[in-house]
Amino acid sequence: MAERLEAEGLRVGFDRAEIDPGTDLLAQIERGLERSPVLLLCMSAAVFASEWVRIERDTLCVFFDL
Repeated sequence: MAERLEAEGLRVGFDRAEIDPGTDLLAQIERGLERSPVLLLCMSAAVFASEWVRIERDTLCVFFDL
């Protein structure tokens, strides 16, 4: 999906391609959000058991004051 969106000229942030192990995850997510006018999350049902997804969700809630 990311490749198709990029082919249409959209800038895509794809966590597997951009966030390296050992980096400050919260800072990386916040930087991406600050540069993005739109946020589109694509997730499977299995991701809700993931610690990474919990961190991302919590960061989004703080960033957007939800």
